[in-house]
Amino acid sequence: MCRLKSGMRSLDRRVGHMCPPSPAWRHCVFAPLRYVLRALLRSQPCLGAAATFQFVVCLASSSALAQETHRVFTTVNLDSAPVSCAITPNNAKLVIVTENNELLFYDLRQGRPINRLRLDGTPLFLHLLPGNKLALVGHWNGRKISLLDLYGNRFIRSVFVAGAPTYFGQFGKEILVLLSREQKVAFLSGYSFRPLKEVVFDAAATGLAVAARRQRAYVAVGMRKVAVVDLASRKLVRTFDLVTARDTPLVIDPAERWLFALSPRNSVVRVSLEEEKENKRISTGSGPSAMGISADGKYLYATNGLEGKLAIFDAENLTQLDQVSVGVRPSWVTISHDDRYVLVCNRGSRTISILERMAASQ
Repeated sequence: MCRLKSGMRSLDRRVGHMCPPSPAWRHCVFAPLRYVLRALLRSQPCLGAAATFQFVVCLASSSALAQETHRVFTTVNLDSAPVSCAITPNNAKLVIVTENNELLFYDLRQGRPINRLRLDGTPLFLHLLPGNKLALVGHWNGRKISLLDLYGNRFIRSVFVAGAPTYFGQFGKEILVLLSREQKVAFLSGYSFRPLKEVVFDAAATGLAVAARRQRAYVAVGMRKVAVVDLASRKLVRTFDLVTARDTPLVIDPAERWLFALSPRNSVVRVSLEEEKENKRISTGSGPSAMGISADGKYLYATNGLEGKLAIFDAENLTQLDQVSVGVRPSWVTISHDDRYVLVCNRGSRTISILERMAASQ
């Protein structure tokens, strides 16, 4: 029993940061665990301290997630359908790409656009550059990317890349951009933004995700496999089998343990990056099209386009926590730098839903 008491004191120190360390919280979380662990140790007297501690941390983590919730904080109404958006680090301004080829700089404090730019070539997805002062947007029909000044609310210049730039990735100062029509991923200079090298695939390339510490990029190819690109040599090193949805995005957790993709049967599939094999999947709802993950790695988000909802998952266990109604045909999701807000572009209702992550008691 002294082992149990020691373990509880260690647990109190190590996971107390998850929630406010009030006496009420400790009683709520630890009192039931003491009964469970007491019974566990009696039935398994040879159970090691490490295994006991791992069991406690798993239960405590689930309890911490249960004490948070996501609620619609506000809705931004637009006169044109939003395609993608990004939020500045101070959570004061949105940058929005719309369906009618406009770029909006939207002041959240004033509740109105402060500048509009007309862009040709069907602009699609945004990518904030390191420092968060500049951003790139790809032009699906323009064979180019545009550089934007987020603080000056202005267009700087365009750079030719090739056909249909969609998703972006970042590796140090270099930028990766997926050229879907040409079945390529291009490495761009972080200074001139011009292509340095291209990696070609043998089928349509859709999703792109970067694991910088592993020095790997992952590209969904042909709905049947994922290509692994070495970021140091800028070469394709191998592929592994994975059945994905046609236009799946790819998401990697901050710890670079897992790769998430959408499958053809309305589900999220999780792949171990160590083994490069699927290890779990879960149903999302009808018509999933976009995903995002919080910077702390706790929550995975997926839009359900046919249901008008945002599915929220515990990323660690890949279990569904909630489904929040947003707008009509949600098709893009992004998270603020501080993890406080989740932004969802609803193309069918011409709105952006901003969800706030908060304690469940608020």
